[in-house]
Amino acid sequence: LLQGRHHPSEAEGPRSVVVDWMVAPLQQLMEHVVHGHHTFTRTLCGDIARNLEEAAQRHQELTSLSELARLFTAFRADLVHHFDQEEAVAFPYVDALCQRFVPFSPFESVGALANILEFEHENVEDRLGELRELTDGYMPPPGASASLRAAHAGLRTLERDLHEHLHLENNVIFHRARALAQALGR
Repeated sequence: LLQGRHHPSEAEGPRSVVVDWMVAPLQQLMEHVVHGHHTFTRTLCGDIARNLEEAAQRHQELTSLSELARLFTAFRADLVHHFDQEEAVAFPYVDALCQRFVPFSPFESVGALANILEFEHENVEDRLGELRELTDGYMPPPGASASLRAAHAGLRTLERDLHEHLHLENNVIFHRARALAQALGR
């Protein structure tokens, strides 16, 4: 069984709910990804950005902070764009397959679409590695302000959540969507 998570708020913390996503309705899983992971990530990224901005003002002596903020800002923009594309294109396509309908798509197949998204997910993983390396494994330096410690903790939480999120998309949603398409002769 895979762990499903509901992300009500950072203060409340995630509550684990055991869901077998390999058999639960695929639409329910996509809804979980959008309303759980995507929403949680967008909120968390806003918090991290604010904490990095405040930390940069408080720790002008840390030259690596400007590089971290630059990398994070670019990462966040690309990640949000990726989520928007999944929500506007990929998930509606998979939802149509769940309804036994093969929609018109600029993609050759759901497999081709999944391959593109999986490639983007690899890029997310690589960029998370850059952020982790730049922050020394999300360890704030001695004497770090509360905002800098919060930014590092937020980045650690972001990485952990994105690993779960990407696993659900790559290994469950796309796997099941490919099987649906094959069953429909596509």
